[in-house]
Amino acid sequence: MVSQRLKDEEKKLLLLSCLVGVAVAAVVVIAFGIRISVLPVVGLVLLCPLMMIVMMRMMMPGGDRRAGPKAVPDTPRRDDKIPAA
Repeated sequence: MVSQRLKDEEKKLLLLSCLVGVAVAAVVVIAFGIRISVLPVVGLVLLCPLMMIVMMRMMMPGGDRRAGPKAVPDTPRRDDKIPAA
């Protein structure tokens, strides 16, 4: 129940931040007299690095910060002690 409430609050915060971003973009477009036909190109240019960041996070172990501790590799490191046989 608590986790569902957190998810709902996160969704509301995300929606609010998106609306603020759209409002700021609209003010900039109107203030500087930018043509509307330029906006899709600018959107694609801004979307490309954002998608790269999202995809890189998905590839990393423990990419979701809320999922818990990061994965620990099973391979021994040089400073690991070798157990006596």
